[in-house]
Amino acid sequence: MTITLNWEAVAVLTTLFLAWNGFFFFIIRWLVSRMISSMENRINETSDGLQKHREDYLLFLGKLPIDYYRREDMIRFETITHAKLDALAGDIRQLECRKCPTPTAQP
Repeated sequence: MTITLNWEAVAVLTTLFLAWNGFFFFIIRWLVSRMISSMENRINETSDGLQKHREDYLLFLGKLPIDYYRREDMIRFETITHAKLDALAGDIRQLECRKCPTPTAQP
């Protein structure tokens, strides 16, 4: 059995094979580039969100000591106010007791 090669057919099949592989290579390259650009967009959106959260966090850290001292001042003010009200209530009780009739000694 003799096999004869037709060089024109081999050349055509080789050309078709290379064209087919080139087409697949182009499609794969196009899909990979779309995927990479999609990932880059998502990374940029995420980094923008992270930047906003970082700015909010830094703003929070800047306001935290001020809010802490305001809280301490409010607690101190409230404690002093309650102490003054308690002292005033004690004075009012003493005045009311002075108005009370004293029991007289009975013989």
